[in-house]
Amino acid sequence: MKKISLIILTALASTGLFASCTCSSGSNWKEENLPEATQDQTVYQLNVQKEYLDYIIVGKKIAEGRLNVPQFANAKKGDIINFFDDQGGQATCTVTAIGRYDNFEKMLVSDGVVSMLPQIDPSENTSDEMVDKGVDIYQSFPGYKVGVKIYGAISFGLQYHPEGKDHSTAKAVKVDDRN
Repeated sequence: MKKISLIILTALASTGLFASCTCSSGSNWKEENLPEATQDQTVYQLNVQKEYLDYIIVGKKIAEGRLNVPQFANAKKGDIINFFDDQGGQATCTVTAIGRYDNFEKMLVSDGVVSMLPQIDPSENTSDEMVDKGVDIYQSFPGYKVGVKIYGAISFGLQYHPEGKDHSTAKAVKVDDRN
C-alpha cells in the first residue's frame, strides 16, 4: 500500500490553533475489500473527544463543526474524515455536505444542534437554550472562542463507514485545531 505523508507547517502558530504534524494515510485501517479513495479526495485526520466519537459510531452525531481554518479551504463533499480519540478509538466518515458560517450560532441553527451535539436534549431545552448551550460547548474548546472570530465555522455532514475506508491514494491532511 502506498503511503502518503504530509507535513503541515504551522500558520499563525502563536494563536495555538495549529501545530506541525506528520500523518500518513492507510495506517491502522482495514485494507481488504474496501473501496479506494480517489486522488481528488482529501483525507482529514481529526482528533475528537471520546464522547463525540461514540455518538458518530452509533449514528447520533451526523455533523461535525470546526473552525474554518485554512486547511479546510478546499474541503468538499466526498472527502473523508478519520476521527481519532485519545483512547485509540477511530471512525471513518465521508463528507456528505459542507457549510461555512460566520459563527457557531449560525452553524448550529442551520445544521441543527442535535445533529452536531446530540447530548443536548430537545425535550429539556427550548430551541434558543439548545443553541446557547451549543455555542458554549464550541467556545469551551481551546482557541475556539477567539478562533471563530478570525476564521468562522465550518460544518461537515457525516456518513459513518463501520468497515473503514481505504484512502491510500488520497491526499492526507491532519488538522490540529483543538490544542
